[in-house]
Amino acid sequence: MPRYTPLDPAKQEIRFLTIEDASDDSSVISCKLHRASLSTLPGPEFVALSYVWGDAKITGDIRVDGDSFAATTNLIAALGNLRSALRDLQTKAAAPKPGISAEAAWSDGKGFHTVFGHAAPTLFWIDAICINQQDISERSSQVQMMGQIYKSAHHVVGWLGSDPESGQAARDLQDLSTQWVVPGDNVEAMEAFMDAQPLEQVFKGLDPNARFWRVDGSDPVSYDSSIWAPIQELLSLPYWERLWIRQEIYLAPVLVFLAGKSLMFGDDIFRFMSQMMMCYHLRKTPLDFSTSVWRALLEDLEINLTFFSRLQGRRRSVGGIPSSFDDSRTLASEPRDHVFGVLGIFSVPMTVDYTAPVREVFMSYVAACLEANASLIDNMLGYSGSGIVERGPTQHGLPSWVEDFSQPALTLCHFGHKAAEGLLLPKHAVPFSIDITAGELKIQGIRCSAVEMVHPWKKEYRDLFPYVWEVIKYYSGRTIHGGTHSVEAIARVLRGDSSQFPAGMSTSPICPTSLVTIVYLLVQKFIDFIPGEEISRVLGLEQGTDFLSSFYSAFPFLDKSLAVDVLKSENLTEADVFFDLMEDPECTSLQLSCLKADLQMVASQSRIFHTTDDKLGVGPPGMMQADLLYVSPVSKYVLVFRPR
Repeated sequence: MPRYTPLDPAKQEIRFLTIEDASDDSSVISCKLHRASLSTLPGPEFVALSYVWGDAKITGDIRVDGDSFAATTNLIAALGNLRSALRDLQTKAAAPKPGISAEAAWSDGKGFHTVFGHAAPTLFWIDAICINQQDISERSSQVQMMGQIYKSAHHVVGWLGSDPESGQAARDLQDLSTQWVVPGDNVEAMEAFMDAQPLEQVFKGLDPNARFWRVDGSDPVSYDSSIWAPIQELLSLPYWERLWIRQEIYLAPVLVFLAGKSLMFGDDIFRFMSQMMMCYHLRKTPLDFSTSVWRALLEDLEINLTFFSRLQGRRRSVGGIPSSFDDSRTLASEPRDHVFGVLGIFSVPMTVDYTAPVREVFMSYVAACLEANASLIDNMLGYSGSGIVERGPTQHGLPSWVEDFSQPALTLCHFGHKAAEGLLLPKHAVPFSIDITAGELKIQGIRCSAVEMVHPWKKEYRDLFPYVWEVIKYYSGRTIHGGTHSVEAIARVLRGDSSQFPAGMSTSPICPTSLVTIVYLLVQKFIDFIPGEEISRVLGLEQGTDFLSSFYSAFPFLDKSLAVDVLKSENLTEADVFFDLMEDPECTSLQLSCLKADLQMVASQSRIFHTTDDKLGVGPPGMMQADLLYVSPVSKYVLVFRPR
C-alpha cells in the first residue's frame, strides 16, 4: 500500500500518476504519484481514465511509489495497454499517413498519435490509485471535485476491456462512423436534414459494397451478422450501465474509447448511433437495401440506439437541476453514489459525505431538487412508495415518498401519464404547494376514489396475455363507469388514455391499433388452446360474419377513419394490419412493436384495479383493496396512498 500524504481540500489538491516504461509487456506495472492543484489549472495536461473497477476481490499486484498495490484485474489490463501505447508512441512519432486504417495505425504506434499528436501524455488521473480509498474524508472531498477533474482533463480514455472480438468491433464501428456522416451541428439539425432530404443525400457515404453489408446477386443489400453481432456485444458491455461512467462521458472534453489496442472516438460513435436512431423513428431505409432487413437491424440495436443517442444529447450539456432522476437510477455499488455520482453533472447544492446515512443522503438530494424544481415531483412519485411496490419499507429507513435509488425501479410513470388531467375542475381548486418537514412530504389534493379490487397476478402467468384475457373475461358483457364498453376501458387503461374521465366530458376516439394489439394477444396466443367460440363469446363477436366486420360491430367506439403512422407510411388498411398480425406473430412493424412492448411492461410492473366508483386503472403491483386515490395540482398522475 503506498504511503499517501494528506491532500489539502482548500487548495483543491489532487494526485496524478505517471506510468513507468518497461522492457516488455509482461513486467509488473509501476507508477509514481505526483501532487497538483486544480485551482492552478490550466496546468499540466492530463488524461483521465474511465473504466469499470470489476470484482474488488479479484486483484493483482502493481507498484505505486515502490510499494505494493492491489489493483483489480480490469485496471491492470487497462494500465498494461496504456503503457504499451505510450512506448509505441514515444518510439514511433512519425505523422500518420492519410487513409491509414485504425488497426494499421495502432500497430505502427500511431493509434494514440492521432489523438495526442507527437507528445505522449505523461500524467494520468485514475480514481482507484490517485485517491486514498481508505481515507473516507479524502474520498469525500475528492468525489466532490470529480466533475471538475473530468472537465479539466485534456482527454478521457474509456477502457472497454481487452477482448480481441471487442477490439475488432471497435475498429468496425469507428470505420462505419467515419463512412456515413449526416450534416448538422446537433441532433435537431441532423434530424431536420434527414427528414427533408432525399435518400441519396441522407445516406451519402454509406457504401453498400463495404464489408459491413452483404450483397447476394440481385437481392437487396443485407447486413453481415458476423460483423454486427460483435458490435452489438460491444455496445452492451456492463461499462455503459454504470453511473460513474455516465458522468465521465457527459463531462469529457475529448472522449476516446480503447478496446484492446483499438481506438474509437466517442463523438463519432454517438453521432453514428444517433443517425441510426433517426432512421428508426423517421423510417428511413438506404437505397438498394432490404427494408425488412434494415428494420430488423434497427430493432436489434433499438435499446443501444436509444441509449447512445441520448448520450450524444447529454455530452457537455450539464449543469442546472435535473429534469428527472433517471441518472440516479443507474447502477452503482455504493448506495450513496446514486446521489454523489451525479453531483458533477448537476448544480445541486450538496456536500459529499460518505459517513452520512443513506437515508439522509437520498432525502437531502430529493428535497434539494424539489425545492429548485417542483415539477420533478411527477418523476419522483412515479417511482416512490416503498411499501406499495413491495420493495420493503425498511430499506435504508426511507420514508415512502423517497425513491430507493439503490433498488430497481418497480413502478411505471408511463401508464399513469395524464391520468389526473381534467379531474381537478375549477370548483375544486387546490393550491399548488409542497412542504418537506422532518422527513415528511406534505402536498394538498382531493380524494377521488378508493380501490375496490386489484386483479390478481397468478404464478402460472408467464407473460401479459393470460392476465389480460382473464380481465377481459371478468368484465365480459359489462360496461364501466358511464356506460363505457369494458374492452374499450381496458384498452384505454393499458395505453394510458384517460380521456373518458370524468363522466360527462367528451371522449376522444380510440386508435384502432391499440385494440389491434389486444386482438393480437388473444388470437395469436390463445387460438391453439381456446376455442374460437369462446373468443367470439367473450369479445361479443357475431358468428358467421367476417372477422373485421364483426370486430367493428362489437366495438362501435372505434373510429375507422383514424389514420396512424404505421398505416399511412406503408399504405395499409386496418384490415391489412389485422391479418398481417394473425399470419405473422413476429410482425416487424415498429409502431406495433412499440405497442406490444409497452403492454408487456404492464405485466411485470403493474396491475389492473377497479375502484369503488366503477372505474378501471393501472397501478403498482403491491396495490391493495382500500388504498386511496388522490389527485393534486403538483402531479399529473393519480396518486395512490395507503392509510397508516
